[in-house]
Amino acid sequence: MSDKVKEKLSRLKLAVIRIIEKAEEDGIITPEEAKIIEKGKENLDKYIEMVDQALEDSIITQEERNNLIDLEEKMMADSYFVALEDNILDNDELLLLKTLYRTIDPRASIDWLDEDT
Repeated sequence: MSDKVKEKLSRLKLAVIRIIEKAEEDGIITPEEAKIIEKGKENLDKYIEMVDQALEDSIITQEERNNLIDLEEKMMADSYFVALEDNILDNDELLLLKTLYRTIDPRASIDWLDEDT
């Protein structure tokens, strides 16, 4: 497994751990927070499965690499749309989204999240 793939897999695992920790900070995991966490876990499982499939031949092709990148982006987008299912983005959900996004891609600009609140 390439170092980049290992690093990204570690970041995605860490992202799920961090959003769980953030959700638990106030002692209450709301149904909306639970959905965001569950979606993060589902996408992480898909990512791990995709990496395993890509490594069956010991080579990650450019197409497989692109698919992994797409799934990373899907993980972030899915969490956002789950948070907005009730048409309200509350502070707890916003905190989880920011935590998830910053962990997955620390260089990404997430200022737009502040504009929605």
